[in-house]
Amino acid sequence: MSIKPIPILTLLILLTTLTPLAASPDPVGVHGDFPHARVVVTEVVDGDTFCISPPVYVGGEYRTVVRLADIDAPELDTSEGQQA
Repeated sequence: MSIKPIPILTLLILLTTLTPLAASPDPVGVHGDFPHARVVVTEVVDGDTFCISPPVYVGGEYRTVVRLADIDAPELDTSEGQQA
């Protein structure tokens, strides 16, 4: 059995398509694997981000900041954020 060399173009295509998938894990809870925990919101950062206590252990680290996906809320440092 002989090993055929992979053309450079094929290798580049594989690296550019697979590297982002390996580098960024799925968001927590996408597949229903979010641990159930009672937490207290300790700080509201803006319309879609807040801090919790105690931190929740997710994916090998403790997380204290929660950002809600698909929420179009203005940032606080904008005029729309101040009005909200």
